[in-house]
Amino acid sequence: ERLSRSAPENAEFARDLSVSYNKLGEMQQALGNSQAAMALYQQSLEIRERLSRSAPENAEFARDLSVSYNKLGNMQQAMGNSQAALALYQQALEIAEHLSRSDPENAEFARDLSVSYKLLRYAERLTTLKAELARCRMIRERLAAGAPKNALFARDLSLSYRNLGDMEQALGNTQSALACYQQGLVIAERLAAGAPENAKLARDLSNCYRSLGDMEKALGNTQSAEARYQQGLVIAERLAAGAPENVQFARDLRFSYDYLGHKERALGDSQAALARYQQSLAITERLASRPPQDDQDASNLSTRYRKLGDMEQALGNGQAALARYQQGLLIAERLAAGAPENAKFARDLSISYEKLGDMEQALGNSQAAL
Repeated sequence: ERLSRSAPENAEFARDLSVSYNKLGEMQQALGNSQAAMALYQQSLEIRERLSRSAPENAEFARDLSVSYNKLGNMQQAMGNSQAALALYQQALEIAEHLSRSDPENAEFARDLSVSYKLLRYAERLTTLKAELARCRMIRERLAAGAPKNALFARDLSLSYRNLGDMEQALGNTQSALACYQQGLVIAERLAAGAPENAKLARDLSNCYRSLGDMEKALGNTQSAEARYQQGLVIAERLAAGAPENVQFARDLRFSYDYLGHKERALGDSQAALARYQQSLAITERLASRPPQDDQDASNLSTRYRKLGDMEQALGNGQAALARYQQGLLIAERLAAGAPENAKFARDLSISYEKLGDMEQALGNSQAAL
């Protein structure tokens, strides 16, 4: 700032200052300080707009400006200001298109253009989809009001509230999302209480608890989030026990175990987290063993072996970690050999080799690590 003030016409000093504002904005954003981040991004943008006006042919200044528009667009999107986000994404796209046309062989400009298209189209789709979901909800509200004893209409309305809640969450409207989830929950609880043996209604209720748990967690309400997840877990365990061959019930239960494991780990209780992850692993092993064997289930199992290996390593259980990494590697090798063009399988195999090598090295097995 001092250098820029001492030489206000020096473009290099001004650009350095804009970069500093940008980095500070990223730090504030990472800390959850949206308003502070927005203010810093705005300061960076003002400098970049001035630089771009003073040297309209300077590609570096133009690209910096495009990046600023996208960053501010992302912030507006996260804060629920969809129209403002769309306008900023459009400005970024116009610059990206100009730069790409001026130097069609420049890979960086081509990538910037693809990112701008993606951000703009995503924002447009979200805005359109939200309007469609709102119209659907209005129709279902009318149907449910006209036939208050009709369970099908009531369930449809509950699902509409949850879908709209998902959309509001994606748009960054956390309070609106929470309100939608709560409205859906009221209906789901009433329906499940009226038909306690109905597995579909019970699963709806479990999903409502999970959605509310996600929202409470995002808002920083850890205790409320845990309570909701626990409510969902009770239902998920009951459903999975009552229909052990139902894949969807098993996956729902696995999600609950995973979340509780993440929570225990965040609280520093590694042993409790490991126990939850092992419960989740047992479900994944069972799913992966079902005929016909599915590559996605196998890939999930390999990933979970690696994660359990990480947990065992963190707890100082070197041999247990090594065993888990070896289990994950065996699956990763099989998948990569069966689909050599699959980039994900190749990447998973590379990670498995790296994990296993690091573990062998830590255990003093240098030759095996090599």
